[in-house]
Amino acid sequence: MSALQVANAIEIAWNPSSDQALKSQAFEYLSQLRSDPSGWPVCLNLFTKSPPQPEIVRHASLEIVNSAAQAGMIDLASLAVVRDGLLTYLRTVYGPDGTAAPDAPYIQNKIAQTVTFLFSALYANGWETCFDDLLGLTYKSSASSTRDNPFGIVFYLRVVNSIHEEIGDVLVSRSRGEQDKANSLKDLIRERDMQKIASSWQEILSAWRDADDTVVEMCLKAVGSWVSWIDIGLVVNQTMLDLLFQQLGRAEKQELREGEQRVRDAAVDVFTEIIGKKMKPADKIEMILFLNLDSIITQLSNSPPARKPIHLQVRYRSG
Repeated sequence: MSALQVANAIEIAWNPSSDQALKSQAFEYLSQLRSDPSGWPVCLNLFTKSPPQPEIVRHASLEIVNSAAQAGMIDLASLAVVRDGLLTYLRTVYGPDGTAAPDAPYIQNKIAQTVTFLFSALYANGWETCFDDLLGLTYKSSASSTRDNPFGIVFYLRVVNSIHEEIGDVLVSRSRGEQDKANSLKDLIRERDMQKIASSWQEILSAWRDADDTVVEMCLKAVGSWVSWIDIGLVVNQTMLDLLFQQLGRAEKQELREGEQRVRDAAVDVFTEIIGKKMKPADKIEMILFLNLDSIITQLSNSPPARKPIHLQVRYRSG
């Protein structure tokens, strides 16, 4: 097979005006490609090729790589090849001194899904630098001293949120083996990288708190989702709380932009998750007193947007 054949098949399959007979042949070809061990390298090259292929070709190509990986058709050594190819691409597009235009959000989500699978397979098997590699994308240049690259930051946060869904989201149904693996990966993150991840949240919120609502909202969502399974002290500390209170302060405004509303709601969700975290009852009470929760609720209740529903749910879970 050739890259040209694969690209043509994808374009025919997803072109609404394609001849139905040709479309059927294209779908059949792509179906066979998914089960062909020689298919994924061609598709990986199609995705990372420069100049870039049409978006539908790139999205479908990466989906075929994902399918092969999840079906166990790519061994660990070859998964490392996929990782290296994607990291090279990500540094070219999102990293320091990147020159290419960022991908559409739906393609970024597909790349984040692939990176999450690679993390799951390789973090305990040779990819110890996973978070260092991703954090490297958050700088505009090698000389940057602050996390000043919005495109790289957004992609990093997409992966961080995707990793939580993979290993930390309690609403996701997992087999016993899958849950054991998720727990092992969470332990490994706590041991290796949790401090630097939490520090990155503080750095991002500090640098972008008034500059980009999308960055701030995504960062708050990461904090709110991860807080259930990390050391509470990484979030409930004066530096982080000051940053969170600054975002809650938007509730004082008479009128909020749409992005500001989402940021405010994400900040409320962080406090909801903090209060809902499993803790010993005495520790929970001590934390509530430290947070001065009564003051937070009063602030929200007296704010102009409170005429619209804002709910800070206090859940006393002990464990």
